[in-house]
Amino acid sequence: RVWRPPERTDEPVGDHAARWVDAEHHLLEDALRDALDRGWAEQAARLVAGLAPYWERHGYDAAAHQLVQQAVELTSSLATKASAQTLTWSAVLGLQYVRDDPALVVRRLERALALAAQLRDTEEELRALSARVVLAPYIGDVEGARVYVEQGLTLAGGGAHEDWQARFEVWAGMRAHQTGDLDRAVELGRAAVER
Repeated sequence: RVWRPPERTDEPVGDHAARWVDAEHHLLEDALRDALDRGWAEQAARLVAGLAPYWERHGYDAAAHQLVQQAVELTSSLATKASAQTLTWSAVLGLQYVRDDPALVVRRLERALALAAQLRDTEEELRALSARVVLAPYIGDVEGARVYVEQGLTLAGGGAHEDWQARFEVWAGMRAHQTGDLDRAVELGRAAVER
């Protein structure tokens, strides 16, 4: 089959793109295999970043995990947004495959955070921080979860990243509830709902 761009539509770009990836994921996975075989690091990283939401929605299996691991290895020397996304997605999606080595996931997320900060890519930094929030309780780092939530709230503040701010407010509200600060939990919950 030959790739053809999707037809024009009036629906939101994100919805249309997601449906297109859902329908054509096998072609994108083939393109990823080809990029990996040819050593095309940036293309592989971009394909992983494009496929990751599909895998998150529809299941991430051992074959996809292997592709992502190869992409992480190939892109390790890149300092691009796509390589930061590859690191973050490898951690988020691959958690089930690295249960014996959660430190590997932490190292990848820390590298993604550092890379996103170096690139001054707030969106990618927020994505990596959110993954750290989700990972922290899994590895027993309750204090780390608090720190990452606070960092996310600070970074997302100011109105430019309202979706991310709402997510971090929800997490902060859950944390406040766990620690017995019910007034703060309600305040943060209301703020998140109003976004």
